[in-house]
This record gives sequence, structure tokens and C-alpha cells, in this order.
Amino acid sequence: LISDAMPTSLEFPNVPRDAYLTNSPGVKLKYRLPAEQAQVWRLGFLTVVFLVTTGVTSVLSVIVVNKHLAGKPDWFLTLVAVPLVVANLWAVRYFYSELRKRTRFGPTCIEISNHPLRPNSECEIFVSQAGRLSLKSLILSLICEEEATYSQGTDIRTETRVVLRQEVLRQEAARIEDGAPLECHSTFVVPNHVMHSMQSGHNAIRWKLTIVGKSERSGTMRRSFPVIVYPTLPQQTNDTNHGR
Repeated sequence: LISDAMPTSLEFPNVPRDAYLTNSPGVKLKYRLPAEQAQVWRLGFLTVVFLVTTGVTSVLSVIVVNKHLAGKPDWFLTLVAVPLVVANLWAVRYFYSELRKRTRFGPTCIEISNHPLRPNSECEIFVSQAGRLSLKSLILSLICEEEATYSQGTDIRTETRVVLRQEVLRQEAARIEDGAPLECHSTFVVPNHVMHSMQSGHNAIRWKLTIVGKSERSGTMRRSFPVIVYPTLPQQTNDTNHGR
């Protein structure tokens, strides 16, 4: 009675669990998918780099300027400060560009009707994109990636390549206003000729829904939402064979 409704750890030990993907109910559909955390960490890292470089450059610039005004210039310190100022200007420009992009592109909400996904099964999807900008295009794709980790000498390398990219939804030329997000509905079928989700010591198969929004003034927004694809059930395989 207290066991899982789908005993993934017993039937499919190498398939990742989907508990963290189904613990948030959706408004339009059954589940609301969480976004990958890499985007949040990237902005946080850029903020730290921006603050550190700005602080160091400001202090060093004040010291260099005071020495020149006092008639005792330190040319070595000046030569060190010049590239730091140039690098800081680039960091400031890049930080504000990323900040503007994330403020113009508001939160992205993706909801699906069922999870985990099964090969050759249909799934309904709902997309809500908030913000304040004009979009050239908004494309949602189902992506399957293969990851391999191997040793090369004393180094450990990890390579990732996309083995499948299936367009799920496309919206052209849309305007998003405050309080009026862009909402889209669609359905897609999970292909049955690509391997299911898998995680082992040196190899992994990962599935995700990736949304890419392009705007003339705000650049390109890319966000990913992981999903789990289970192996084909024996009953489904038998039904397919009987159908043939």
C-alpha cells in the first residue's frame, strides 16, 4: 500500500526517478515542469564576476589616479590597471545585456498532460511565456541527448551530442505585454526509435523540452525543462505486433 504507483527502482533501475518532475501540479494540464537550474546559476555567477571586477577596478583606478595627481605616477600599476579597466567595461556591458534579456523575457511555464512519457504515446502540452517584448519566433523542441564519460590519459572527459530534435510547437511574430503572457497549446508524439532515459556510471540518455525565443532587441532566450522517457511496455509492443 505504501509502495510507489510505478515501481521504477525495481522494473527500470537505470531510469532516473521522476518524483521531482511531478510534484508541482499545473493550472491547465496535470503537471508543471521545473526548469533546469543552470540558467539561474549562470546569472548569479555573472553577478559575482561583475561585482568583483568592478570593485577591484574601482579601487585600483583611484590609486592610480591619485598617484598621477600627486606627481608620483606608478607606471607598472598603470599598465596593470589599463587592461583591468577594459575587461571591466566588457563585464559591465555583458552583465547588463544578460540582465536586460532576462527582464524582457519573463518566466516560462510549461505544463504537460502526463509524465513519465512513453515511446509512441501522445502528450498534450501548454506553454506560457511572460515578458514585455516583440518576438520574431518562439520554438519548443523535444530533444534527446547522449552523454558519454571516458578517460583519456589522466583526464576524464565528457562529451554530449544531440541524437534527436523534434519540433513540438512554433509561434511566429508575437507581441507579449505585461500581464498578458503568450499562451500556446499543442500535442506531440514521443518517437519510438530512440532510446529511453538512462543513467549509468559512464553513459546517460537525457530528454528535455527546450524553448528558444528570438527577439530583435533582446537577443535570444533559451530555456530547458527535463523530462523522463520510459521504455516501451511489453503490452504496447505486443499490441504493435498484432496491429502489424
